[in-house]
Formats: sequence, C-alpha cells, structure tokens
Amino acid sequence: LEKLEQTQGLIDSDREEALRMVREMLKKQQQIREKTKSTELTEKTTEPLIEQQTNLQKELGKLAEALTKFPTTEPLLEAAKAASFEATAKLFEEKKQEALDEQQEVIGDLAQIEKMLEQGLEGCLEGLDGFYTGVTRQVTSFRPHIGCIPASGGGGSPPAMISLRPAVFPPGRPLV
Repeated sequence: LEKLEQTQGLIDSDREEALRMVREMLKKQQQIREKTKSTELTEKTTEPLIEQQTNLQKELGKLAEALTKFPTTEPLLEAAKAASFEATAKLFEEKKQEALDEQQEVIGDLAQIEKMLEQGLEGCLEGLDGFYTGVTRQVTSFRPHIGCIPASGGGGSPPAMISLRPAVFPPGRPLV
C-alpha cells in the first residue's frame, strides 16, 4: 500500500509539472496570436513572430517528454505540433488569417490537453470515445442469465465424428 501511495504521488507530481508546462505554452501561444492579429504582416514585422512561433514549436517538443506518462494526450500534442509548424509557415508566407487559424488550432489542442491532465488519466479515457477510431462506444443491453454461465470449465468437448453430405454437384463439373 505504501508503494502504491508513493507511485501515486510521483504520477501526481508529474501531472502537475506537465499541467504547468501546458498552461505556460497555452499562454504564450495566445500572446503570439494576439500579436499576429494586431500586426500588419510585412517582411520586417513577421520576423519576430516567426521566431516566437518557432520557439513555441521547440517547447512543444520538450512537452512531449513530460507527457510520456500520459499517452492519451499524444494525438493532441502531435496535432498541436503540426498546427504550430503550419502557423510558422503561414507567417513566413505572410498569410495572416491562415496563420491565425493554425494558432487557434494549437490553442485548442493545448486546452484539451490541459483539461485531460486536470481530470486525471481516468477521466481522459471517458471523454475520448471514438477519438482514435471515429466510432463511438456502443452500449449493449446484453446481460447473460446466471444460469447460462458455466460454474467451471466452459464449453463441452468437440463432436467425435462429423458427417458430411456429398455435394449435389461433384467438383470439376461445370453447370453450363
């Protein structure tokens, strides 16, 4: 029990550290997005924005290490990294609206990761029905009657002999 409590404490501290990092990056991305929104994109003005977005992208790579103990966050982190990369490219091309859209993607993905970490790993799995497969979990109403469940063992033995009927049309003879 002591080992379990110790392990739980380590996981909680890892979760807190990851949560701190996610919140910090979320705040930075929001600031970069606000600057992008209020800036007229020219070759001169995009340079610092590109640098900030690139730095955030590097930090997302470091965040991956902190989130290794929380594998359900991986798809969201990968999506955030991809969106950050695209945002950098759009800034470089001076495409303001597209850059803002990609930055909003990063914000959304980080916000979801934050929510998952706040809820704890147990809560993460419940909210992700269909996340990987696109198919939501179906609730079944089947409940076996207690008399249908064998008390020990299970199924009987296979039949000793299987009788096969001869085919109506022997093989090798076409109908046409």
